[in-house]
This record gives sequence, structure tokens and C-alpha cells, in this order.
Amino acid sequence: MAAVRQTVRNEGGRPPVYALSDFGERLKTRLDRRGWSRNTLARETGINASTLWRWMVGQASPPLDKLVQIASTVGCQPADLLPKKTR
Repeated sequence: MAAVRQTVRNEGGRPPVYALSDFGERLKTRLDRRGWSRNTLARETGINASTLWRWMVGQASPPLDKLVQIASTVGCQPADLLPKKTR
């Protein structure tokens, strides 16, 4: 028998809100500075907006070539989008 997966909804029946990953927070900061949305970045880079969302919430990680492309598009270095190494 297959398990049934239930989606937990917020008040008002809205889907759950996902927290941004470190990458997502850093990218969102860059997008906000430009006045861009995730959809604008998708249009500018040719990367699907859903894929960007998965990267921003930490469900997946962008490959290096896409990280470089995103950084170039938003005007920063790829390392600026990555979390600082902890000691």
C-alpha cells in the first residue's frame, strides 16, 4: 500500500512558506538591490524560475557554470553568493 503524502497548509489554505538557504538569502539581497524578482533573473539568465527557486530554498545546488552566470548577471563574484566558511 502506497503512503499518502499530505501537504500542510498555512492559515487561509496557502501553501507552506519555505525559508531561504544561505545562497538564497545572498541572491535575494542582490536581486533586491537591483529591484529584480526571481522571474526577472530567470528572464535575464535563461534559467527556469522554478529551478532558481529550488536553489534559493536549498532543495538543490546550482552547478558551477550557473553560479558564475548568476553572479555575473547580478554584478558580483560567485563567492559573494556562497556562505562564508565556518571555522
